[in-house]
Amino acid sequence: MQRRRCEACGAELSHFAVARLEHAVHLAHDPSERGAALALLARATGETGNADAFDHAITAHRDLLDRHAGDSMLFNPFTFHEIHLRGLIATGRARKAALLIQDNPPASTAPAPQWHVIERVTAGHALLAADDVSGAEEALRSALLAAETHRLPHRIQRIVRIARDANLRPLATEAEAALTGACAFLALHHQAARSPYPSDS
Repeated sequence: MQRRRCEACGAELSHFAVARLEHAVHLAHDPSERGAALALLARATGETGNADAFDHAITAHRDLLDRHAGDSMLFNPFTFHEIHLRGLIATGRARKAALLIQDNPPASTAPAPQWHVIERVTAGHALLAADDVSGAEEALRSALLAAETHRLPHRIQRIVRIARDANLRPLATEAEAALTGACAFLALHHQAARSPYPSDS
């Protein structure tokens, strides 16, 4: 009973978020602002599993990118590509996402290191669904290396989950070790930042 209530609450919050983002799209004053709102709307509709709503939002995002050069964090070709892949996976079209990876690679460089990691993890997820295990492992290992370099534990957690679900045990073990190391480093860094005494190193 409690689980059903949680699921119902989560669905209600998701629909509320989508409604707020639709409103944000309508209120946007310029292409960059509208593009960012459309990116968030596409991500949100994909997560709800509503394929029609996702397709509408991602198409509007792509049309806007075709008319205006996007160079903000959420409004650019690279971010569009990742959101498109993730939405297709979330709406049950992972094989179509895998084809996009092969036929339509990202049209620009990542706007920030974490976006490169996010895209590679999403690509690995899609390739696994298309039974391209070697391609998926290559994408996930690339993501893991970058996530370790930039200390991104949340991205490493996603790699761990995907590797476990796909029974990629060696990769899962490597990712778990990387996660432990990243968390330990961040905890030590946070502790040092709070300490009133200088480090001995």
